Amino acid sequence: MRRAHRLGGRGLLHTAVLLLCGGLTAWAAGDEAPVDSAFVTDIFALFSLQLPAAWSLSGWRSGSLEVVLTAAHSDVRTG
Repeated sequence: MRRAHRLGGRGLLHTAVLLLCGGLTAWAAGDEAPVDSAFVTDIFALFSLQLPAAWSLSGWRSGSLEVVLTAAHSDVRTG
């Protein structure tokens, strides 16, 4: 549980650093809305880098997953 929390903190730290650097760069370039530019860069990074990497890793690792349900448990209805 603590490891997952630390990893979430790293993601938050990564986002904060990316927003700060993007905002400072846009501000130094004379952009009228440096915060907006930083968020656009962060959203682009999320959809072009992080999500495809997560999907690729999930697809790669899904081949080694084992199904643990038996036939008797698969007919159980919920609700």
